Amino acid sequence: MFRLEPQTIEFADHAPLRVSDSAVVGAPRGRVFEAFADAGSWHRWFPLMTRSRWTTAETRRVGAEREVSLLAMGTFLERFIVWDADEHMAFTILTSSSPFATGIVESFRFADADGGRSTRVDWVLAARPRLVGKLLKPVLEATMRRVFRGSGPRLESYLKSR
Repeated sequence: MFRLEPQTIEFADHAPLRVSDSAVVGAPRGRVFEAFADAGSWHRWFPLMTRSRWTTAETRRVGAEREVSLLAMGTFLERFIVWDADEHMAFTILTSSSPFATGIVESFRFADADGGRSTRVDWVLAARPRLVGKLLKPVLEATMRRVFRGSGPRLESYLKSR
C-alpha cells in the first residue's frame, strides 16, 4: 500500500491535476445524498466499484473513514473532510494500492434541479500525480469521467428500484 498525504478541501481548487464533471440524477437531493452516504450501496450503482465499507465506528461525518475497491484501479482508504448533509461531501485518500498519486481529494456537491425533482451532482477529482500518474494522465482522466458519467444513470435506476 502507498501512503498518501492527507489533503484539505482547498486542495480541490488548486491541485496539479483536476478532473470535474456534472450529472443530473432524477431523484430529490435528499435521496441522492443518502445513496452517496450509504457506503454499502456504492457497488450497486458506481461503475467499477466492487466493495465499499465503513472502517470507523462513527460514520457519516467529518473524520469517518471507509475502504473502497475499484476494479483494475485498486483499494483506497478514504477519510471524509467535508460532510454537509444533502449539500456537500468530500474525502481525501490516506492509502492506496495504486501508485498514481501522492495526494487525492474527491468532492461531490449536490443541488436541486428540475424544481427539486432531480439533483445535480458536481464532482471534482483533484490529485498530485506521481510520475506514472503524469504519464497516464489522459487515460486516467478519460476513465474517471466515463466512470462518473456512468454513475448518474445507474444511481437513478438503483433509486427507482428501491
